Formats: sequence, C-alpha cells, structure tokens
Amino acid sequence: MQKLYDRGGASEGEALRALAAAARGARRWRRGAAGAAGEARAPQPASALRAVTVRPPFWSCVYIRPASSLPYLSSAHIDECRRPGACGSNTVCQNYPGNYTCACQSGYTGNPFDGCVDIDECENKEACGTGAVCRNIAGGYECSCPQGFEGDPRVGCHDLDECARAECGRNALCENLPGSHRCLCPPGFQGNPEVECIDVDECRSRENMCGKHAVCTNTVGSYVCTCEPEYTGDARSPDGCTDVDECSVLEHPCGSQALCENASPGYNCVCPQGYRAKPDAKIACEQVDVNILCKSNFDCTNNAECIDNQCFCKEGFNAKGAVCIDVDECSNVTICGENGLCVNTLGGYKCECVNGFVGSPPRIPCRAPCEDVECGDHSYCKPNGIEAYCVCEEGWTFIPTDVSAGCVDVDECDASVGPVGRCGPNARCTNTLGSYSCQCPDGFSGDAFKECFDVDECQADDACGANAECINKLGSYDCECPEGTVPDPDPRVRLTCRVDNDCFLGHICLANNCQYGCRHDEDCGPEEICKNNYCQNPCAHDNNPCGPNALCSVVDRKASCACVDGLIPNPTPNIGCVRTPSATCRMHKDCSAGWRCEDDRCRPACTVDGSECLQGERCDSGVCRYACTSDEHCTDDEICDGRLCVLGCRSNSQCSSNLACISGQCLDPCTEPGTCGANALCVTKEHQPVCSCPQTLSGDPKAVCRRLSLPCDSDKNCPDGLTCYGDTCHPSCRSDGVCLSNEKCIRGICRVVCNSDDGCNDGHICENRICKQGCRDESACNDDEACIGGQCKNPCKDSRSCGICAECKVINHRAQCSCSSNFTGNPLVECKKKKILCDGLCPCDDSGYCISLCEDNSDCTCSEKCFKGGCRSVCNIRNRCPERQICLQGICVPGCNNDRDCGDDMMCSSKQCISVCRENSCGKNAQCIATRHRAICSCASGFSGDPSKECKSYECLKNADCGADEQCTAEGKCKNVCFGNCGVNAICRSVNKIPQCSCPPNYVGNPKIECSKPPAGSCLRNPCGVDARCRDLDDGSYECTCPPGCAGNPQRQCFCGTMAPCARKSCGVNAECRIGYNGQPHCYCPRNYPNGDPNIECE
Repeated sequence: MQKLYDRGGASEGEALRALAAAARGARRWRRGAAGAAGEARAPQPASALRAVTVRPPFWSCVYIRPASSLPYLSSAHIDECRRPGACGSNTVCQNYPGNYTCACQSGYTGNPFDGCVDIDECENKEACGTGAVCRNIAGGYECSCPQGFEGDPRVGCHDLDECARAECGRNALCENLPGSHRCLCPPGFQGNPEVECIDVDECRSRENMCGKHAVCTNTVGSYVCTCEPEYTGDARSPDGCTDVDECSVLEHPCGSQALCENASPGYNCVCPQGYRAKPDAKIACEQVDVNILCKSNFDCTNNAECIDNQCFCKEGFNAKGAVCIDVDECSNVTICGENGLCVNTLGGYKCECVNGFVGSPPRIPCRAPCEDVECGDHSYCKPNGIEAYCVCEEGWTFIPTDVSAGCVDVDECDASVGPVGRCGPNARCTNTLGSYSCQCPDGFSGDAFKECFDVDECQADDACGANAECINKLGSYDCECPEGTVPDPDPRVRLTCRVDNDCFLGHICLANNCQYGCRHDEDCGPEEICKNNYCQNPCAHDNNPCGPNALCSVVDRKASCACVDGLIPNPTPNIGCVRTPSATCRMHKDCSAGWRCEDDRCRPACTVDGSECLQGERCDSGVCRYACTSDEHCTDDEICDGRLCVLGCRSNSQCSSNLACISGQCLDPCTEPGTCGANALCVTKEHQPVCSCPQTLSGDPKAVCRRLSLPCDSDKNCPDGLTCYGDTCHPSCRSDGVCLSNEKCIRGICRVVCNSDDGCNDGHICENRICKQGCRDESACNDDEACIGGQCKNPCKDSRSCGICAECKVINHRAQCSCSSNFTGNPLVECKKKKILCDGLCPCDDSGYCISLCEDNSDCTCSEKCFKGGCRSVCNIRNRCPERQICLQGICVPGCNNDRDCGDDMMCSSKQCISVCRENSCGKNAQCIATRHRAICSCASGFSGDPSKECKSYECLKNADCGADEQCTAEGKCKNVCFGNCGVNAICRSVNKIPQCSCPPNYVGNPKIECSKPPAGSCLRNPCGVDARCRDLDDGSYECTCPPGCAGNPQRQCFCGTMAPCARKSCGVNAECRIGYNGQPHCYCPRNYPNGDPNIECE
C-alpha cells in the first residue's frame, strides 16, 4: 500500500480524483526501483498533511498541493502549470480543475515542487543482466555486454566462444577464455598456433621411445607404442614387451593331437612322432604310425604296448599304418609240424594234433600214440584215443603177481584150460611159444580147435574082409567074423565082387570089393543119409552145415541148424550164432550174474582159460570178446582192434543218428568240449551237432550266446533281478551259480569272463579277463561317437575338440567344427559373433551396433551375457571389445577410455565416441576426412583454398591446388597421375604425384606395359615335391632341387635331417618312408593306402 498526501481538508473522494489525474502523468516505477524503496513525503509540516491509504496500480507517489496554497485557485479555472516555477526542475506538471500536480520525470526522484534529481539505476545490481555493464544516463541508464561477451544485456551476457569461429591456425587448439581466447599447439604438435601446428614425429625425433620388442607408430599429435606381433607387456616401459607363451595363454592354440611349441616370437604347432598334419597342425594331426610317444599302454593303439616311452605292436601283430594287424602265423603251413593243426588267434596261434595223434606242437611234435613206445617181447602197443599201452600178443599173457616178468607163453594145452587145453574134444593139443596147435588123432577127424569126431572106419567099403563085421571103436575099429563063420584068412580081408548081390547085407560092391555102404538114403538109418555111398549123419563134422556156436539136429534125414537160448543167428544159424546183444549198463550190478559191465555193455565174465567164452571169442581183461582179423568179424557196433572186437566205429554210418564216430567211438558230439559256444544248446542230428542259443540269449551259438543287451540309465529301467551297470542291465547275483557259464559274479552282478575281445558283447572289451564297457577303435562305436581313452564317447563333449563358441558335429567318428551363422573365425580356435551396424531394422545400442534384447543370460548367444536388458559380449584380456565399446566388469558396454577405443573416424570425448567430422569441423565447401581420430579438411576436386576456412570453386592453377594424387594440367584441370600411365592389369599408386606401377599378386611382367598371369609351368603352381625348392627358368619352365643338407627326388620329396636315410630307401607305389626307433629307414603304407606290401605297392 502507498500513502497519498494532499494539502488542507480535501475529502477522500477529491483526493482519489486527484490521485488518478496525477497518475496519468506520473512515471511508472519498476518494482524494486530506488524511488519505490520507501514513501515519498513533501517537505511540508506534518500538521498540513492528511494520510489516505489507497491501493495504487503502480507503486508510485504523487504530490498534490493543498488548495489553500494555490494562489490562482478561484471559481474560474486557472492552469497553474503555466505559471513559471509551478513545479521544480525535471518534473511534469498536470493541471486539474481547481488544482494541479507535480511529478518527477521518468528516471528522476525527489520533491517535484522543489525539483527532481536523476536516479542512478546502476546502483541497483539487478538493473542489468548477469555479466552486463550498466551506464547511468540522465533520466535512465544503458546496459551493454563487454567485449568478448554477447547476448541481451538486460537479461544476461554470456562469454563469446571465439573458438567456434575457428580463429586459430590449422591443427591448433583454441582455448576459450572469459571474454577472449587463446591459441596453442596441442601436445605432439609444434609451430605458430595462430597459423599452423605441425605434427611432431616422436618416433624419429627421439630414439628408444618405446621398449624392447615394441613398435613406435607416430600418430597425429602423439605416438603409440605397441608390442610386436606375438609379444605382450608394457610397450612404453624400458623392459618393453616379452614373448607371449601362446601355448599356455591360448586355449587350444593347436589342432587336435598337435603339440604346441612356444617360439620367440609366436609359436609353432607340430605333429608328434607318428602323426601327420591334417591338413595343418593348427587344425588337426592324424595318427599315421603305430610308433608314437607314450607314457602308458593307454596312449597306444589297440594291440600295441608302451616300451621305453614309445608304442610298439605286441608280439603277434605287425604295424600297418596307425594300427596293429594280427599276424596269421598259420599261413606258414609247417609252423605246427607234421600232423599238427594250426589255429590262428588274436596276437598269436595255437597248435593242436589231428585226431589220433598226441603231442604239444610245435615244442613236442605230433606223433601216433604208439610211436616211440617200446613194448617188451611178445607184446605190442595198443592205442586208446590219445593214450597207449602195451598188451601181450595172442598166446602170451602177463602174470598179475609178477608184471616185471613181461609176457609169458600161455600153455593153451594145460589141463586147467580144458581136458585137451584149448583144442576141441578128442583133439590132441601141442603147445608152442606164443601159440598152440590142435590135431585130431588117428581115427578122428574134424576141426581139432572145435571137436574131433570119431571116424567110423566101418563105413569104408574095404574096412574089413568079405563077410566080416566091422565094429567101430573110438579112434579105431575091429573086424570080426559073424557067428557061424571063421576068418579066411583074416576078417579084415575084403571080399571081391562084381555086383552088390555078391556082398553081404549092408554092403555094396565098390571097386570090385564088398564094402560097407549104401546106394540110397533108405539103405541107412533114420538119422542118416547116403552120401558118397556111405551112410553119414548130416550133423557130422564133415557134413555139419551149421555155423559156429549153432546146434545141429537131424529132422527127416536133414540137418537143421538152430541157436540155443542166449544166442541169435548171425545172420542165420547155418553161418553162425552169436550172443544176443547185451544190455547197456553203467555198473556191474546192472548186469546178470556171471556178467560184467564193460564199455557200457554187459559182457560175460571169463577166466584166463576162456572156457566161458563161445567159439570165436577170447577172454580179454576178464570178459569175453569176439576174436577178429577184420571189422567184418565183429557186430555192427564193434570194430576189430588188436584182434579183438571192441565197441567202436569207423564212420558215422556205424553210429545212430544222434551219435557221431569220434576217435573210433560212437559219441555224442555235443559232449565234446568246444563243439558249441558258451551257453549254447546242442542237439545231434544226423551225426552232426546243431548249436542254437536259448530264447533268452542271442549271438553266434558256435562262439558264444550272450544275454540280450538292455540299455539303462538307472535300476528302474531294468527288469526284476537285473541291475543297471555301465548303461546296461546285468543280472544281480550273490554267487556264480546264478550266472551263465561264461560269467562270474563280481561285486553283486554277473560279469562276462573272456580271453579276448571276441568273447565280449558289442561295445565291450576284454580287460583282465573280464568284459567291460569300452572300445579298441572307432569301428566299435556309433557313427556319432569316437573311441577315446578306451570308451565310446561323443568327441564334441570334450571342450577341447572345438574352439570357443564353435558348433561341433560328429561325422564318421570325428568332431567337425564350424562357426554358426552370425559367427566368424577359426572354429578350432574361437568363433566370434559378427557385430552388425545399426540399419534401422534392429534394436540399437549407444555404440551403433545391433543388440539383442534379453531378460536373462538364457536369451543370449555364446560369449554373451544379459546386461541391462541387452545381450553384451563377454570380454577379457584375450577377447577385446569391438570399436566404440570398453570392457567393464567383464562385459563390453558402449564407451571409450581413449581414442583407440573408437574407430579411426571417431574420437573419445567424455567417455563416449563421437564423430571427428562434425558441423563446422572444416571450412565452407570443404571435405572432412577422419584419419586416426582426427579431422582432416580438404577441398574437393574443383575447389581450392584453405579447407579450414573456405574452399573456393575452381579447378587448379598449380599442382599444389590439386590433390595428393593429382597434377594440374596445362588446361587448368586436375588430373589423376595414374590415368593412362600404367600397363594392362597393373596397379598404380601415386607417390609424390609420380605414378608408381606394379603388378598385382600372382601376376608377372612389366607393369608399364602389361601384367599377366605366369605360364602353367611356373613355380607358382608348387609343382615340386615335399620340402623341395622351385626355381623358374627363363624359358618358362622350372627346376626342382633339394635344399642343402637334404637328399631325395625333388620331384617327389626331399628328406632332410634325421629323415635323410629315406632318400636311399626305395619304397613301393603309394608307400612312404619313415625312420624306425633303431634309426633305420623302412617303408610303410600310409592311412590313405593302408593295404598291400609297402615295398611293392600300397592300396
């Protein structure tokens, strides 16, 4: 609120009207001005003023003179303002009816009736804007910006950035100062900053700017020390850079199976002994030789062993490339000797004797069982299978109480054997050494070995004389005259005759002598027949038609043959009778009394004299056996062996269909060891064993029947009674009894017992005679597995198979590495994700690269992590971040620490990469080219001038007006110096405006005329052999030579160093040479030609 003062007793209404009138002419004061700081009071007595409180629109005061003090106030209107001195100086007078007002002019203050004085507005610090200069003037003030500042001075002045107007020289730095600026050359530059700063080449101006093994590279305004390739460390330190041991720093620096050898600088990948690069050691090495270095047998291939840290094929195997091949020793037909049978085994062989021979070949040759067996006198060797024993010859025997006496003569004529020894009844027995003879005495005839029958001499016609009676006697006869007659002269004298009637009854005339005889059967007795004019018994010895042991009887004057009880015809009684086939037996008690169990048959027991045996039998070892000289003398199931019929056979036809003739005996071949494989069922059909596996087993029944393989990953996948072990179900056990014949109970499960891998299931190998899950080579594994450490494994599961972030796929047992789409690099070392610049179609980060959005790490690819919603590359000392990104806590994030973190066209500012070519970086019409983080300004073709200020349009006046690779022609045109100055296919480069011509790679010729590809015979085709040198000749051909210290055929291969002896070794087609552990060269077939003789040809 302000107070309005008037003079006298004017009413409040009058005062307000006066105030309004005065306000129209009064100055409006700004809030906070000096004149409005307090109340304005006229120098009047306090009693003459009356205060009126009003709310004026502008904080101002107006002085109104009281009416009593107005001399011209009357009923007529008087303009007091016309009166001189009505108001003071610097005031404004406003007339009113009956009154007037005085007010100070704008910018003045004081009592307007006395005079107003100028207000110094500059005393108010806020009169002008920040940084402005205030100057007081009559009735007001002026605000202005000091030199070097610009802006509205009443609002505020700010420093003028003179550096934005490029007021310094080329390459100079402009430092803006308050109200001014300063030009200076940046570090690494020198010269007049107002004109131009020239880059200092620190690498030339001072030696040893960088440390040992470091390279100094001059940059615009500075220099960079970098370690030479394959070195690391602080390149600026005096010690410099040290060699990087890539073999320990890098993960998998070399290919599979390759050895890493650190070098200074770099490193070398070499294939160890027995390996060959495929195609390069940095990619992979493949084994081509068995003789590799080793620490244990596990490092060697199958059937090889580690000896003195080198692998050699075991005995019985030969090296063939990288594998050991079993030697077929049986190809040598004499290896087991005569009558020996060779059986080839894995890594060896075994010799057996053929049937009927014994020995342990080849150490003990095969021979017949009786060979070299010396028996005593009157004895011979008798084989029995593979055994042999001495038996006495027929007619000789041994005394059980005195075996040392040897074979003694058997007295076949001894009375203990029979009445006449072994001769038939009535015979005369004569004993001889080893034999005996039987003769019928005079008056007897017949088979003396069977029986001597009395000869009935009386049947002879001339036995007695005429009319004499002949009386037969045992072994003789007598002639007597019948009653009523007398001898004339002797009864033995025969009567002569011509016809039968001339003789007595019962006699006939034969050869003119009367003899006892007959003409017809009726002339004989009822049991006789007339034969050869004599009455004879049909069963008499000479007439007996029956065979041995048959009983002869006469029926109607005819002989009838029959076999007694216990005998059967063989095949008829007329031929002979033999014993009824005896019953089979297991022991003596299975046979009847007087019989014994021999050869599983009941046979009659006998004593030494053989009296209990039939005709044609002999007592052998206490039982009767048929005597024989050939198999025909024996029964169907017997053969003649040692002059006796024994149970046996000569061929399968002599055995029943369920038996076979084995070693002279009818045996079940299924009982022979090795007939069928382990756990197999065997049935003999048609003399042949038929092997089969039980329903619950499978496999080759001739080799082994195995359990069906049931895969599992836990016991839950196995049936009851089976336990999951090694990915396969095995039977549970507490003892061997529940296991198969080729299994053994080990730690509660049945494990297969083996001698070699052939005895194991697929996917198993034989170790310590027990089958375990494993492999010897890739052939035992699936195509997507490899044999690693004796086990079929997926090679891709080994983190060392492929590089970081590489994709691994198993093809034919080998790990094939590749980089997936959006990744690039060597898949054996590392695959890195391609950085894609933002194209407006992908989410973009602050560094200008496409980025994948994510919620967690699972949304990101290999070598990336989810960071603040985006997939960021993982970084470390080996994996650096791409341009415009830095490594922060192991993750690449947008930003920079120095210019080197940005691209050449950018620079690091406030930890961010910004473009060096920005607006106003160069002058008008100038081109900005970013080089090494600096903006290089130049004028385009057709323009000339100072590119930092302005490029003016014209072609050229001198060479300096043209570009670095151009020259100014007489026509005033800038022309590229390379235009038309080089030959066909040549490359042109401008050096100091002089064209330099050169031929591109793989081209030869005069670059001024023409560059062309070399002829087909040149060395660029690498036509020479391994390790050979090639030299092009002038005629377009080439020459191959071996380097110094090497030898060999340079067209094929030069051998150097330890391989030099191979130069003198001639190998077959496709074969290769290597040095053995004894230093001698020998040929071998490489893996790509694994078969054949390396001295002739490998296939």
